[in-house]
Amino acid sequence: MPPAPVSRQALQAVVCHLNEPIREVRSDLEFSISIDKATDRPVVKIIDGQTKAVIRQIPPQAILSLDHRLQQLAGLLLRARA
Repeated sequence: MPPAPVSRQALQAVVCHLNEPIREVRSDLEFSISIDKATDRPVVKIIDGQTKAVIRQIPPQAILSLDHRLQQLAGLLLRARA
């Protein structure tokens, strides 16, 4: 079952809420939250503030790709049954 849609404003509020305490402890880290276009799922990224490189992504890109492919296959199965 796909997750309920999340508004962009709600995501921004979460990012601000996460970034505040992190900056006090590790000023070189940033959080980013976005919606994956292929799966419509929220994606959290921990980013190096200096290099802007992604340190960690949750869920990982491999999982998002697998989820997208499974959604495609499920669609094909439903169409084949109809």
